[in-house]
Amino acid sequence: VPSLRERREDIIPLANSFIEKYAKETGKRMPRISVAAMEALMNYHWPGNVQELKGCIERAIILSRDNIIYYDYLPPQMLGYHLTPQ
Repeated sequence: VPSLRERREDIIPLANSFIEKYAKETGKRMPRISVAAMEALMNYHWPGNVQELKGCIERAIILSRDNIIYYDYLPPQMLGYHLTPQ
């Protein structure tokens, strides 16, 4: 299976799938991804693969206080990969 950096079109659908899964597991409303967080996910170099994305989404949902996954909730190594000003 090619790495995520070679399949960028799969990042958001996979992220949404993990969001749905973890929202159900935690009993939270299903959050949406902020524009800056989405840009960071799409622009990140993804040295890992799907498991790295899965961990990233799980972390963001745990940190989420409302129904939005903000850029700041992403792992530190992903910060700096967005284009939209915060």
